[in-house]
Amino acid sequence: MIRYSSKKDIWIVCVLVISCIVIVADIIFNFGGGERKIVLGLTVLFVIMSCLFIRYDINGKKLIIKIGILRYSIDITTIENIETCGSWIASPALSLDRIRIDYVNKRKKRKSVIISPSHRKVFINELIVRGAKIK
Repeated sequence: MIRYSSKKDIWIVCVLVISCIVIVADIIFNFGGGERKIVLGLTVLFVIMSCLFIRYDINGKKLIIKIGILRYSIDITTIENIETCGSWIASPALSLDRIRIDYVNKRKKRKSVIISPSHRKVFINELIVRGAKIK
């Protein structure tokens, strides 16, 4: 298994850290209801888990995208296209230096995912070696 971390743009990380600080300060200094504090606390926990644990594993013929406790698996042989993109769409990527991977899922529907592996060229070459059919 080969593991790639998400490339991190410092400004995206700063925005996420500042957001968490603001939420924690609100939890500490605001005398709101207990339910509200629980929801805000869980939000901070989710953001931290997502930032710390975004990675892309290549294991055999599978690309496994892990975001915190979430996990997505893509059969590498169903990948039809990989291209660079700078999309701002929410995705499992901590950088705008992204790639879009187009593939066919188990239900034969065309899908795409946007990720930002730290070593993009090596990552793409590894997918090609393992059977991605790039146009």
